[in-house]
Amino acid sequence: PAGPRVIEHEPGSYSKQHFVCLGFDDGGYFYQPSNTGQVVRLSRASHTATHLLALTSNLAYWETLYPSKNGVNWQAAAASLFAQQAAVGIYSPDRIRGRGAWWDDGRPVLHLGDRLLVDGTLHSITKQPPSRFNYQRLAAIDLPTDLEPLTDQQGAEILDIASRFLWEVPASGLLLAGWAALAPICGSLTWRPHVWLTASAGSGKSAILERFLGTLLQDVALWPQGSTSEASIRQELRADALPVIMDEAESNELQDQKRIQSILSFARVASSSGRGFVGRGGADGAAQRFTVRSMFLLCSISTALKQGADASRFAQLTLRNPKVLAQAERATHWADLDRDMTALITPQLGHRMLLRSVGLVPIIRDSVAVFRRVAAARFDSQRQGDQYGTLLAGAWSLMNANVATEADAYALIDANDWSAYRDASELPDEERCLQHILQHQLRVEGDRRSEEHTSELQSRFGISYA
Repeated sequence: PAGPRVIEHEPGSYSKQHFVCLGFDDGGYFYQPSNTGQVVRLSRASHTATHLLALTSNLAYWETLYPSKNGVNWQAAAASLFAQQAAVGIYSPDRIRGRGAWWDDGRPVLHLGDRLLVDGTLHSITKQPPSRFNYQRLAAIDLPTDLEPLTDQQGAEILDIASRFLWEVPASGLLLAGWAALAPICGSLTWRPHVWLTASAGSGKSAILERFLGTLLQDVALWPQGSTSEASIRQELRADALPVIMDEAESNELQDQKRIQSILSFARVASSSGRGFVGRGGADGAAQRFTVRSMFLLCSISTALKQGADASRFAQLTLRNPKVLAQAERATHWADLDRDMTALITPQLGHRMLLRSVGLVPIIRDSVAVFRRVAAARFDSQRQGDQYGTLLAGAWSLMNANVATEADAYALIDANDWSAYRDASELPDEERCLQHILQHQLRVEGDRRSEEHTSELQSRFGISYA
């Protein structure tokens, strides 16, 4: 295939400018030089010759616009830049976009670090098309953009592989495949569902992480391990919209419990596409904002989903103990699955899956709306409709290149048993707290309790008096 067409912009457009003024805020002025593509902050006092030459080293540019007897009138240049920045207005960090797939005013944009794929056309990051967003130049993602997108049949094969792991709930394979299809385009979605994979030793967890997800998403995901903190993940992502896959998310020790809860709080913010952000105070007194647009997959022996708000944002996928199968049957099962994964699940297939998902972003967004509505009706819960409906729309997109109808959504949902997922997170936190309290008996010492009063307390609250 010929691949995407690379275009050059006409003189006077973004590509021919030396830098772009992004606005000002709290004593800082923000620029995006076209030679680096990264956002630069200059204080008012930093508008000197050295710093302005960092915006563009083309001395003739400065000499032509701001001439002086000694070459360049740097004070005049600074004054002009202050006026230009004042005209732009307040700088908005929400307009800075990192790597990943985005929805940009009705069109999908895939940011590959040094390139942008917009409507099938490849642009250099320093020659990006006009947009109200600024795509910052970052480390390149190695994605061959000249490949043919995945076909429906090949997408169905990915779904088949995902379903053949030994799941406690068979529909879990559908949800995992849906997560894999949506994760590379998470920045373009209005709701980002997360997944928590639980598995004991020998149940196939490593095969899923390394052979399945690791092959399909190796170039477009962040892979923190074990003791990684929320701050590390946040600073690695910055403005990127990349999925996060974390193994060994155990919370056995108190320190680990606090760390995992911080990561869950971070993931909770990432679920919605609203204007929510994570804020941190800087050492210099200036606040830092992190806008999170990632989908998370955590893996451990057991989950640490204590809050109802977290449980409703994570689909728990549990692998069965392989010993439920006889030894000969187990060996045959894994040999067949290993053979098929080796033949089908390849890095090139992952690249083609990404290109398919990016090309179908408008269709996937419309299908998500249909599945969320239908799933909310089936589960009698809007939150579960958001969670499972979005994942099912991702699975649908692997096999279909058209917008799902309500009949399609009902058919896919009704073809699976969802009893294990119903009501999993329906109780609000206060009711779950009360249930937890009422499930425990307390022995209270007392010598002036009447038998009648004691009996009443025992029947109402399960409290035992001696």
